[in-house]
Amino acid sequence: MITPNYDGQIKKVLTEIRDKHFHEDNSFPELSRSDLMDLLNDCEYQGYLSYKSQKQKLIIPYMNGGFALHPSAFVTRNGRNFIEKGDESIVMPTHQFNINNVYGSSFGDNNSVTNYFSNITIEDLKPLVESIEDPTDKKEGTELIKTLETEDIKPGFLNRFDKLVGKYPKIAELVSKIIISTVFGN
Repeated sequence: MITPNYDGQIKKVLTEIRDKHFHEDNSFPELSRSDLMDLLNDCEYQGYLSYKSQKQKLIIPYMNGGFALHPSAFVTRNGRNFIEKGDESIVMPTHQFNINNVYGSSFGDNNSVTNYFSNITIEDLKPLVESIEDPTDKKEGTELIKTLETEDIKPGFLNRFDKLVGKYPKIAELVSKIIISTVFGN
């Protein structure tokens, strides 16, 4: 019978396999062969045990209820860590990127994402365009505003303004926020 100290039993099994003392027939007489096979399968599932065969399974069952452990079975690095440290929580590294403010950024995991969009409008872009000193760039900025006000958003509709937004990153930022706010209805 598998005991409440399941992790302890897994450690004992892994230790015997690691030390080459494991014998299918007489190791762990307190466990039924079925329970021992379940324990070994769990070790494989957890990544604690592996073996070098693509044709056979880790555990080869016999008709009489016994079994054989594949001769190439070995304790993996994860298994060795489990023997030494137990089932401690594994701390996964996290990545945090801070790029200016959070407006227009997505936060969440694969299951859910929360988008934070600002309510930037074309009116917020106009003072920036008016402050441009180069007359050619100012004219192009005015055309950009007119395009945003009159044309439908579709792929490539702002291609002709690529030099302007490349030269003035704040314009690129505001235009992208305007488009996102428009698309998402904010």
